[in-house]
Amino acid sequence: MNTSGRELLVGDGVVQGWWLVTGPHEGTGALRAVAGPFADETDAACAALQLVAGPGDLRPLFAGRLDDGSLAGRPSPAEQAWVQHLGAQLDRLSAGWDDDLPDALVTLVVEVAAALSDAGLPLVDGTTPTGPVSGGVCLTPDAGQDGVVVSWRQHDRMSVGLVRGAAADAAVQRAMNDAVAEVLSLLDLEVHPFGYGTAYIVRLAGC
Repeated sequence: MNTSGRELLVGDGVVQGWWLVTGPHEGTGALRAVAGPFADETDAACAALQLVAGPGDLRPLFAGRLDDGSLAGRPSPAEQAWVQHLGAQLDRLSAGWDDDLPDALVTLVVEVAAALSDAGLPLVDGTTPTGPVSGGVCLTPDAGQDGVVVSWRQHDRMSVGLVRGAAADAAVQRAMNDAVAEVLSLLDLEVHPFGYGTAYIVRLAGC
């Protein structure tokens, strides 16, 4: 096993890092370490390229080494950072947004927010009642419609101050609503026009 000094350490032993693994293997369900630990995924991937005769299912995995020497998958630092980012986006929703909502609809809100985060689109910050809104995607769960209403919110300079004129405001609003809907559709969410064409709704599967 590689112990280059760049792995993650706790006390005197290596407990987690990037490994090249195969499996889970039939019968035991266990992962087998072929090489590692490595300090990052890039090092593990480069090592995989050098193992020309390695197993066909060889892949990098962030994992912890258990007391018996076996491996257990762990969220990587990048995955943990992404989860924290998603949590920060969800914190922008108005307080109590999930009160009395069915679990399936709460899950759908999280799925929509995750898809938008993956695409690099921020949610509107609905937690600050004063000051200008800087823009982003509005998510409004609607239990009666079995879905989440999605619309774009421009900066207050555009939508309230109309600094570029009413025509530009309306045109940009339509374009951004359509763009958000297309992105969500491309990410395999079920999107439908909603209202008078001013928003879209992402529905629960089968609704």
